[in-house]
Amino acid sequence: MQFEFVNQSGENINNFNVQINKNSFGVQVDGPASKHGITYPAPFETSTVQNLPLKIDKNNVDKSSPKNPFNL
Repeated sequence: MQFEFVNQSGENINNFNVQINKNSFGVQVDGPASKHGITYPAPFETSTVQNLPLKIDKNNVDKSSPKNPFNL
């Protein structure tokens, strides 16, 4: 997953994390954003595009199967 942060506030961004709800594919974030070196821009600045890895976790699978065609 790719992120680009735009900080339009006069304060620093902190305590940010990503959560993906239980889904039919078992896709979830591979750990907290801080584990992958995600950085946040200073006030009134924009970050570079950053990557947050995803993984498949069979324990995160929703038992209902998606309808074909499905969109991500």
